[in-house]
Amino acid sequence: MLFIGIDGGGTKTEFLLCNEKGKELGTVKLGCANIWQYDEQTVTEVLVDGLNKILASTGISPEQVSGVGFGAACFGESKEKDDLYKRICNKVFGNVLVEIKSDVEIALIASLGYQSGINIVCGTGSMAFGMDDHDKVERCGGWGHQIGDEGSGHWLGRKALELFTKQSDGRIEKTILYKLVKEKLNLENDFDLITMADNLLYASRTDTAAIQKILFEAAKLNDKYAIQAYEEAANEIVMLANALRNKLDFEDTVKVSYSGGVFQARDFLKKPLIRNLNKLGFKVVEPKYSPVQGAAFLAAKQFDMHNQLMESIDKNNEEKIGGSFEKSNI
Repeated sequence: MLFIGIDGGGTKTEFLLCNEKGKELGTVKLGCANIWQYDEQTVTEVLVDGLNKILASTGISPEQVSGVGFGAACFGESKEKDDLYKRICNKVFGNVLVEIKSDVEIALIASLGYQSGINIVCGTGSMAFGMDDHDKVERCGGWGHQIGDEGSGHWLGRKALELFTKQSDGRIEKTILYKLVKEKLNLENDFDLITMADNLLYASRTDTAAIQKILFEAAKLNDKYAIQAYEEAANEIVMLANALRNKLDFEDTVKVSYSGGVFQARDFLKKPLIRNLNKLGFKVVEPKYSPVQGAAFLAAKQFDMHNQLMESIDKNNEEKIGGSFEKSNI
């Protein structure tokens, strides 16, 4: 049997084609397929392009695909948007069985392998999703970049701009962050940021999230304000996990895992996060699989083959080190 997993986050869409033995047959990465950010035609084109490319690279026909698992951004938050996702998938995948869940739910599936616990997603946005020992699920965060998404890439990008304005005014001392922001954004005059920020903050949350990379560069140069911003982000993320633990019913120590691009800032975000979670009695675990693998498990679950697929991948890991599918790239 052949399964396609699709991880549709706030910035990119990743496709994975595998068989029931856990062998990766093809992968494709394309642009965003978030129906909250783009229209129906654009999202459809991304999914069609991804399907065509992954099948063309393997010589497999659409009829040979058994099931598709799609982790769609913000799925479950609006019936209207959910219906759009379903209509698009019916159009793209035809008679193939498709299961759609939110991208944060497939991240939980991937990180903990269908076990109880909490997964924190911190990419362009931020959210925590958890499942307790009685299979009850809850979410926390994910209110959007305009009123929430604390600790996310967008939040950190905005924090970098906020620190720049304070340093420009003289409210706090100037550090390397001031110089980096001015250079990277090509600002001739500090006040040029006003127009630029207006466009960034209200037109493109992904562009604002990308500014987080400037903050990361400053942190690596030991900028105290940049380092402090990551510590604040870690505190915000811990609040997500703690709130979820209070909502759910766990009998033992709660496992917490994570996914998302912001965790690439390991020394500055991951270390204080783990330290603070440990203080609160959580057990922090490395993600077991990647989110796109979680989407493949979702596809396999339609045939009650998700456990078999996970066992096959684990066996592959024992027999062979490396490989984009056999070893998670988080």
